[in-house]
Amino acid sequence: MALNLLTRRDSITYISILGSNLEKGEEKEEIDDVQSLHLSPSYKTSYTPSTSSYTSSNPPSSLPPTPSSTPSFTPPSFNLLTDPSTYSSLVYTPQIIKPSTHVLLVLPGAGLNVLSPTDYISPTSEHLGLPLSLISSSLAPPSLVEGFVVIQPYPPKNVRSFYSEPRSKILAFLDYALKELNLENNKLDLMGFSEGSTLAVELATTRRFSSAIIASYGYTSALPPLAVSRLSSQSLWVFHCASDAVYPVQCSDDLVKTLRENGNGDVRYTRYEEEGGGGYNVIKGDTRGHAAHLKAGRCEEVWEWALRGGGERKTLSS
Repeated sequence: MALNLLTRRDSITYISILGSNLEKGEEKEEIDDVQSLHLSPSYKTSYTPSTSSYTSSNPPSSLPPTPSSTPSFTPPSFNLLTDPSTYSSLVYTPQIIKPSTHVLLVLPGAGLNVLSPTDYISPTSEHLGLPLSLISSSLAPPSLVEGFVVIQPYPPKNVRSFYSEPRSKILAFLDYALKELNLENNKLDLMGFSEGSTLAVELATTRRFSSAIIASYGYTSALPPLAVSRLSSQSLWVFHCASDAVYPVQCSDDLVKTLRENGNGDVRYTRYEEEGGGGYNVIKGDTRGHAAHLKAGRCEEVWEWALRGGGERKTLSS
């Protein structure tokens, strides 16, 4: 595993894309994309992030062959990318980057966040099971490993999640990362889990992302009309466990129903009954069933779908 340090000292100037904190005279183009959309997820239980929510023991015997089982496998390359004005991120780059390579922005759920971005690939990480974790442990599908540069920013220390951060700051970091990595012309995709999924729906309304993968969505109210309009042509794949003890599956049920009823023919929905999945066990209790990112991340079809830019514009039954 290669771990390099990339740091840029100069600051980044950005405008506010969300909220009402625009300064007089700022450019307002694209502001209407999401100005009225600030979704507040609602916990089904009194949930406190834990460093022991997931374990990687006893992966199922049905797992497909991992890259390490093939002679051509080489260790994945991870870079630590830091912008002092916004965030640090662990970045995965495939062995070959082509014009057709996509860039995946991953937004994690809430956590204690007292370490560094390298915690994302630790076998004891509180964010275990997200794409970087799957890649580092050779559990990721080939289409994810070969087809995507993965950018997974880490919240500032002791900040519970990106949900409390300015949306414009997150987008500014993405712009910085794309420029530093010389990927400004590559297609963008988005994945969010738990609180990160609610934020991902917000960011998807900017229309910057080719596809969005939404795992364990937690917004309980109706989407604002502007958001529904902006998402009408957005390719989304929603994952949610019916027994989720943190966010009720009804959140995703309502999201999918609303978007389909308002003309989005490319909303796929994987609503499953079992807990966990993807080679990890979930500790029962307050986080029972709250692991849709594992189901999504291990699914080869998800990443093939994203590389196609989503599916055809037609009504899908699942």
